Amino acid sequence: MMKTEFVERTGFEPTEAEYREIEAEYMGCDIDKDEFCKAWKKQGGIQRLMRLRARRIEELEAELVKEKNEYDRMDAQYCTKINELEKQISDDGLALNSMNAQMGLMRNKAAGDIDMSKDSDKWVALMKDGKPIRINAEDGGLKFTTDESGMDYDGCEWGDAEFEFGITEQMKELALYPGEPKAYLYADTEGERLPIAGGGWGNGASAGVFYLDLGNARSYSAGNFGFRSAFYGKLDSEI
Repeated sequence: MMKTEFVERTGFEPTEAEYREIEAEYMGCDIDKDEFCKAWKKQGGIQRLMRLRARRIEELEAELVKEKNEYDRMDAQYCTKINELEKQISDDGLALNSMNAQMGLMRNKAAGDIDMSKDSDKWVALMKDGKPIRINAEDGGLKFTTDESGMDYDGCEWGDAEFEFGITEQMKELALYPGEPKAYLYADTEGERLPIAGGGWGNGASAGVFYLDLGNARSYSAGNFGFRSAFYGKLDSEI
């Protein structure tokens, strides 16, 4: 018997699962489809299926309530964990800000104690064998020497600079050596000159970590001045 034939004879439309059970019941008897459908209705087949449906609905509703309760429990746990993490991040951020502020005050205090004026006793001459190191710009190019020299201005690549002695540790610490042979070095030996080091990105002749300009007075300023953070230390093999 087809499902459509069952629906026409009983006026009731079962689900596919329900009809499979009805079909199995029909195949197990020896009466025709008309008599089976009449007997099925008379024996309360529709009422029986409706009760089963109602019971299944109750089971599904109970499962939904259980799932919702489990979801609410997990949601509460996650919210609690998120709040704990947010509080920890906030506390860590406050602690970090406080530490940074203290370090900033310490740095500012340390910098404030440094006298960089022209007559400050903090300025120390670079020495070689008890003599101050000078730059000679008189003969074209630049030469590091301990001899007295006249006043002049010149420049060259570090690789072309001359040294009358070996590079001292002081000079290495101040990057006064050909660390980049193609970087430029300029010097004006007349009066006080303050160094501009590190180069500018917009000028090819002024580029490089070892670029050094000793051609400007203390009063000179420009908009492209900045700084380069660096750490200098000796290798374990050098200690």
